[in-house]
Amino acid sequence: MKYRGYDAKRDLNEKGIVKDLEKVGAKVHRLSKPCDLLVRFRYQLYLIEVANPEYPNRQREKEQLEFFEEFGVPIVTTSDEALRIIGAM
Repeated sequence: MKYRGYDAKRDLNEKGIVKDLEKVGAKVHRLSKPCDLLVRFRYQLYLIEVANPEYPNRQREKEQLEFFEEFGVPIVTTSDEALRIIGAM
């Protein structure tokens, strides 16, 4: 199934992060808004935003930042950070 915005420009490190999440058995669905990834691991769901390590603090839309704060969406730049968030490390 193709969702609107799925082909949006992705951060270059996202592919490796997704691959490493899947290696530990996580199911990953790529989103476009309000964040990058929906991850299921050990019957828990996680929302994760992937940031380019060269620009981890890039400007984001006000609504997106409000969503991140309201729902506690972490911003990661590496696989290790993502794996720690889901409790796989």
